[in-house]
Amino acid sequence: MKIVALSFTILMLVSCGKVANTSSPDSVISADAARWPNPKLVPICFTNKDVVSQEIYRDLLNTAVNEFAKAGVHFRKWRECEAQDYNDSIIRVQFKNVYNWNNSSYSYGGGKSKVGMTRRALNDGNGSTLWIKLDDDYPNQEGRKRDTVIAGTRSAFLHEIGHALGLLHEHTRTDYNPDGGECEAGENHDNIRESAGDIDYIGRPDYDSVMSYCNLKVAKLSQGDIAGIQALYPELKD
Repeated sequence: MKIVALSFTILMLVSCGKVANTSSPDSVISADAARWPNPKLVPICFTNKDVVSQEIYRDLLNTAVNEFAKAGVHFRKWRECEAQDYNDSIIRVQFKNVYNWNNSSYSYGGGKSKVGMTRRALNDGNGSTLWIKLDDDYPNQEGRKRDTVIAGTRSAFLHEIGHALGLLHEHTRTDYNPDGGECEAGENHDNIRESAGDIDYIGRPDYDSVMSYCNLKVAKLSQGDIAGIQALYPELKD
């Protein structure tokens, strides 16, 4: 089975058209991605969790646990990665501190993940199978900037874990057409180019999906995201 590395990059000034979701739940899934044998207990660890504040670490933990529980997915080994983890199939997360969120000009979001279960690391991941960009702490001033950064970071983390479970990019569907136009963040609308293997469309386009570049700060799973995860793992419907 071919595992494909996909990227998710967000800049603060990117904007996308979006309409209310009136379609049936949907998603785009990788038919070739290796499935986790027990999606009710997916292993995850962190290669460098101490480079971020406890606020960020706990916030991302709570966001992922609460959102993926809606699909029936739960996690185990939520801790610092240990030596044996680098030889096992486990989501290994790296935090890349590349932003300065206390500057007047700032960026947020961005990451990369392998698709589906794997033990192989990303080429640029220092042993990780998933990484996200952030700073060591959220902005220290309350307000719109802090809210934007938190929402964008949560969204990026959920997006990359979605890849790790087997979801692909929603905005690259050939029938994706938000607000009658084209998603500015998704220049390529051909998902075949995104994955060398087989893909499946589940339902119609979901404009609320966390797997779309048109949702930079969605910070939650849509009904389509949940439907896609449960299509990959039918046992979660029980």
